[in-house]
Amino acid sequence: MPDSASLYTRLGGYDAIAAVVDDLLPRLRSDELLSRFWTSPRSVNTHNRERQLAVDFIAAAAGGPTIYLGRDMKMSHKGMGITKADYTAFMRCLGATMDKFEVREPERSEVVAFATSLEPENRGGVADHSLVPVSKSSVVTTFFSTQQGVWLRNALERSSGFFVAFLGQLPSPEHGGVSGGSGEPIEAVGKL
Repeated sequence: MPDSASLYTRLGGYDAIAAVVDDLLPRLRSDELLSRFWTSPRSVNTHNRERQLAVDFIAAAAGGPTIYLGRDMKMSHKGMGITKADYTAFMRCLGATMDKFEVREPERSEVVAFATSLEPENRGGVADHSLVPVSKSSVVTTFFSTQQGVWLRNALERSSGFFVAFLGQLPSPEHGGVSGGSGEPIEAVGKL
């Protein structure tokens, strides 16, 4: 029987998510490929705001009691020129952080599924639906289960103001969906 607790609770709550963000952001800033996104001098306040927005976004998306007040991912990353290689580097850094905190299954796959689902928004609508290995021991082979699909829909509603109503599983890549999808069409996509 699957655990009905939110991903937020299963990850350890706010403090655990904040600790992960505190590890992930320096990894991203020091990554050889990604460091270019942080080349401009920034104030301590700007770094603190970036951290707080990341914590709030992840906590809210994972089902926590946090309210995310930042811009949606597409607007936040518009004009940055994020490439597939950048997103692969991000996923590698995320995998290393999850390794450090010993994030186990099924939570690990849920985090990867969510991060992967944001790729089109973060890359300006460009998506490659191939799966990305995120650690030496884990490759996501399925994208969503029913519970994860509901979690993602709720996260999308909270984070970007969009809703997605599913008839079943997500569509397959040839129908504009993701790897592991069943080919079922999406019933409705719209702005709240």
